[in-house]
Amino acid sequence: MSLLALALLVSTPATSPAIPHSLSHQGGESSFSYRFVELGLGQGDFDGVDSDDVRFGGSFPIGDSSYVFASNTNYSMDVPSPASLDLSVLRIGLGTHMDAGSGLDVYASAAYADMEVDLTIPGLGSGTGSENGYALAGGFRVQASDTVELGIGVELLEIDGADDTLITAGGIYSLTDRVGLGLSYESGDDFDSIMIGLRVYL
Repeated sequence: MSLLALALLVSTPATSPAIPHSLSHQGGESSFSYRFVELGLGQGDFDGVDSDDVRFGGSFPIGDSSYVFASNTNYSMDVPSPASLDLSVLRIGLGTHMDAGSGLDVYASAAYADMEVDLTIPGLGSGTGSENGYALAGGFRVQASDTVELGIGVELLEIDGADDTLITAGGIYSLTDRVGLGLSYESGDDFDSIMIGLRVYL
């Protein structure tokens, strides 16, 4: 059995979720911004194994109703010392959104997904592996007040023939017109994660 397969079997579900890119700032009624960069820090639980999570990401509009986005999330697993296990999930994709009125936006996206695993066991060696697949997502974003946006979404993540359905929920509080603080929660078949983030609108 490869080190990659061992890592997936004992420490994680068959797929690795990512924090949603969908929550963003609204600069006017039903006018949501898709032009931002962000940094997030959080804690995850992979079927009983804790992780420290770091995310970098961003989004950029291409026309009135489409956008491109990318994100990379690293999961540092809490495995017995001195072993170490890190997972990294990269997404690069294209999305579309529609103004549904009354401060409501509907979005859908499709992305290429790449997962890398880095496992080290002193005395036995180390190994890395990579698998790829796709992620399909959709959901709603609601402007709850002048400074608070809420969102909920669902994502199907498929990597190397194994799939998982992820439910995400969160919110953004706008400190200024260009800076917001975020909180998000995500749950899959064998995974739960909570993350706080800083978003800067460009």
